Amino acid sequence: MRQMKVVAGIVAVFLLGAFAGMFAAHRYYRHHGPSFAWEGTKAAERAIVDRLSRELSMDSRQKEQLREIVREAQAEIAPIRRKMRPEIEAVLSHADEEVRKILRPDQRTKFDEIVAKRKARMGNRDRRKGPPSPAR
Repeated sequence: MRQMKVVAGIVAVFLLGAFAGMFAAHRYYRHHGPSFAWEGTKAAERAIVDRLSRELSMDSRQKEQLREIVREAQAEIAPIRRKMRPEIEAVLSHADEEVRKILRPDQRTKFDEIVAKRKARMGNRDRRKGPPSPAR
């Protein structure tokens, strides 16, 4: 009997921890949303549609119409982002050089690795995105 209570206690603590983790993750995601910069337009679309449809209590028809509006807006924004990309990269490169000036040699090596990873992520993001998907 005593062993059963110990096992039940351990299971209860495990379940409470799991629920606390799920609750915390839900609250964080709800307030902070996905990282659109790295997850792309699908994540942004999903977050925008989910949030607005929930907060406005939209029915399924409205939600689908909203999804289409968001897709169209993203398709219009994409070429603007592509045009701005060189300017953004120039600003980031300038900022990187300014940061390098204030770092010690050991920090510069680590910073250069961080910058290289950022550039690789941004390049991979651009390569995996094709043209906007056609309207459904």
